[in-house]
Amino acid sequence: YPTLFPRESLEHAHIVCIGEGEIPLSSWARSPGSVSIPGLWFRSANGPIENPPGPAPDLNDLPPALYGCNETILTNDTLTGLSDDHLGNAHVFYASRYCRFDCGYCLSGRKRRKANGRPCERKSVRNLIDEIKAASRQFRLPNPICIWDDNFGEDIEWLREFADLYPREVGIPF
Repeated sequence: YPTLFPRESLEHAHIVCIGEGEIPLSSWARSPGSVSIPGLWFRSANGPIENPPGPAPDLNDLPPALYGCNETILTNDTLTGLSDDHLGNAHVFYASRYCRFDCGYCLSGRKRRKANGRPCERKSVRNLIDEIKAASRQFRLPNPICIWDDNFGEDIEWLREFADLYPREVGIPF
């Protein structure tokens, strides 16, 4: 939502992220007083400070999601540790970001255009499988798991590699 409607989002927040957040938020954490960080817009008394979209990370360089490693969740005004009970059937994995198509009925193309028009970015098959395996060691994953991805079947070579490795190394229906 903030990528598509940053001005409206600044009515409810002091900082909004436009596009990918890993690099801009990391930059802001290292320099919280700076308001000239690509990918972040800031609310100020003189109106919004609008920076250009930030750089896109290589998805294979990002660590896997850290579900349950010292995270907390707010439930009924109480902070508790994240557990299987909170995840339920909602453990979702992504193999890519954005979609290369620009369908008028879909937000993916609009988000891609707002984030400097970057093409579809995809994790390697190894990266995705390792992420699922790590999560399955830590949590009771739902059966089937959810791979929510706009581009899952688009790259036939990627899909062949996935079809070869996934049943042998993971084996959970999806």
